Amino acid sequence: MNTAGANKTSPDQISVAATSGGATPARIARFAAEVAAAKHGEDIVILDVEALTPLATYFVLVSARNPRLGATIVDDLARSLRRHLGIHPRLEGRPGESWVILDCVDVVIHVLSPEARAFYQLERLWSDALVETFETGA
Repeated sequence: MNTAGANKTSPDQISVAATSGGATPARIARFAAEVAAAKHGEDIVILDVEALTPLATYFVLVSARNPRLGATIVDDLARSLRRHLGIHPRLEGRPGESWVILDCVDVVIHVLSPEARAFYQLERLWSDALVETFETGA
């Protein structure tokens, strides 16, 4: 499933869309993808891993082309999840590192440098997952 036009969405519009009807894991994953896209995250993919692992329902993978952008994406994700959905994600790693995880229990968000993403190949590791590519639009 492709989602277009994320760059044209303000944070307030994102929060209204994400919180309508409750914060289900699917809504949290899409909200995180929209927030990351609004901060120029790249190659955003949502993996439905519910049938594959008890660890989470969704993984959201986001590439950040440099450490400063990665830190900005992580900080904005954590702030937006708290502010708009009342979720306080647990962070693994420090903003700006090559791989930072925001653990929202049912949704685990991975913000990676392109090099870390190529090295760890999470899409290949979880290749049996249902994949939703999040299109950021132009």
